[in-house]
Amino acid sequence: MAGGAALWAVGLILIVTLALTSIVSMYDKGLHSLARQRGVPAAATAGSPAAVAEPSSTSTLAWLEDRLTRLRFDDRVADAMSSEAAVSRDAGPVERIQTIAPADAPPTQSAAIAQDGPARAVALAPAAAAAADVDMSAFGKDLSEALVARFASWDKMVIVSFVNAHYMDFCRNWVRHLRAAGNRHFLVGALDDQAYTQLRAANVPSFDMAASLTTRDFGWGSKVFKQAQQKKIAMFLAVLQMGYSALLSDIDVMYLRDPFAFFRSVPDAQLLISSDLLTSTVTDEGPERPNGFGATLNVGIIYMRPSNATIALTTEWNSMCSKNLDFWEQAAFNSLVRRGMHYAPPRALDAATAAVARPYADRLVGMYTNGAIRTGVLPVGTFCSGHTAFVQNLPKTLGQKAYALHATFQFAGTNGKRHRMREWMVWEDEPIYYDPPNGLLALELDPPEELMRPGGRPPSTVQQHFALVNWQLSRIRSALVIAELTGRALIMPRLWCGFDRWWAPHDGRIPGSRMALPIQCPLDHVFNIEQGLRPERIREHSLLLNPLTPAGVLGSQFNLTLPAPLTADGVRAALQLKAAKRAKVLRVVSLGPEVFHAALTATEQQGFMRRAHNYLGIWCCIRPLARGKPGHIWYDLFWDILPHKDRWGHEWTEAEPWLPRPSK
Repeated sequence: MAGGAALWAVGLILIVTLALTSIVSMYDKGLHSLARQRGVPAAATAGSPAAVAEPSSTSTLAWLEDRLTRLRFDDRVADAMSSEAAVSRDAGPVERIQTIAPADAPPTQSAAIAQDGPARAVALAPAAAAAADVDMSAFGKDLSEALVARFASWDKMVIVSFVNAHYMDFCRNWVRHLRAAGNRHFLVGALDDQAYTQLRAANVPSFDMAASLTTRDFGWGSKVFKQAQQKKIAMFLAVLQMGYSALLSDIDVMYLRDPFAFFRSVPDAQLLISSDLLTSTVTDEGPERPNGFGATLNVGIIYMRPSNATIALTTEWNSMCSKNLDFWEQAAFNSLVRRGMHYAPPRALDAATAAVARPYADRLVGMYTNGAIRTGVLPVGTFCSGHTAFVQNLPKTLGQKAYALHATFQFAGTNGKRHRMREWMVWEDEPIYYDPPNGLLALELDPPEELMRPGGRPPSTVQQHFALVNWQLSRIRSALVIAELTGRALIMPRLWCGFDRWWAPHDGRIPGSRMALPIQCPLDHVFNIEQGLRPERIREHSLLLNPLTPAGVLGSQFNLTLPAPLTADGVRAALQLKAAKRAKVLRVVSLGPEVFHAALTATEQQGFMRRAHNYLGIWCCIRPLARGKPGHIWYDLFWDILPHKDRWGHEWTEAEPWLPRPSK
């Protein structure tokens, strides 16, 4: 009997093994067949700078797996951004089915590929999987026509950007996203030797801009910042003069879809550019309508097709900015391109005319001298600014998938840009970021309805805005105390703000925006993560939803309820529980504002207050009470602790409790 069972088991193992072998073989043949259909790069003309070796079976598989196994998680991001309890949701991987055609395929080939069936998108590949297709050692240091020709698309389009050593992590993410979107037609200019060395070492298509600028943060508006902007214009002009259509992109733009698909859909446009417009004029994915041209045109995403007029405009732009570094290149461009602007209201077309009309031709406006350049504004619902994406979540509202996210409209410098990308799960960090050695602390907040909708209505006063934010701050303060006691990094909760933030007085919404209040606000609306709260001490609210967070972290969580009444000994004893110490994620349940007093000695309280005074930023702005007086109001992490002195030395007491008012 036992012998029969053993024989049966051996037979079953053999059957399974043969089946798996057959499946692997079919998969291998299928991938190679698909490679032939999908245009895996073949050898170029021998001796040319663009020559590439015929891919081996191993590199073919790698190429296809790189194409077919990357996550485009726009749906997941949109869902996470609209959920009020995102951190507590299951973080299992989400897949989206889509068809990905090689960006360099001509239209007929793309159509054939689309009939092939969908490709499965899974996780954003780690850096090691994103190796370039071409050995960059074959090219010189300069921006040459041979280099552009090698990386341009079949219809002569190329993306150009620029970076210095300080922004290399932005560049890595920029490159990963473009490759994941199926676009490898890009070049990155290096503004310093260190950046050039790193780009070439990573085999990123790149060249030396011979700028010799700082390796540190430029600082917006600084002399170095303006020098870098002038260099980028010269780079852009050079590519146009070579006869190529070019997308000039800032490095803090993350592309979630191949932008070339959009550009090809507007064949009559000679210039397509992003905008600081805050309300979309369209509900489809075409360019904004002519009534959307009033807002500032943002040169962080600008696409031109080469023509006498576009080259003349770019030449004049380059000359203006190189002669006077006091010019802000965006303001200079807006001034130039609006000269001679010709706008005629769209007219109704009869059926016969409409049948042969070019796509979106009625949305283009003649700009520059004599209206010579047919210009379109990129849709702000899919080519998103930092406001239409991270504050309004306009792609979700419109039911669309973003092409690009640009980290503008934010208030915490480079750190603020990173954090916003992290909140939307479009930023890849090193593995230790998702699994820090001392673990993570998670806090969930659910503000009371009377603060979210005072009197059953949206917040309508500065006082109501601060009442909502301050309720959250007192509990985040408690979590920061526990994070210090345990050495854990705090997963910041999703923040709710009664009012938006801007650089000028407003009544709760930036003029031109229409979103409902209150809003789920980015962390930099409230916290000073540029110079105060160190980024390494915190994590974004969406961390436990991110596919890059290891399963071992997600599966090691402990819910901790602090003992009542709270005492220093009781809090510390609870934090020393074996289960609490062993868990990679410690969730603190029902955390109130009293931990600061209960868990810390008087000396520890003073030390924490000194460290935390700079953790918060400002809200801006009310209309100044008098000329020359400030209109912004500083947040105060200790607003409810009386007495206490704020960062400016003003003492708040029981007789004079904290109020939201500008500093004197």
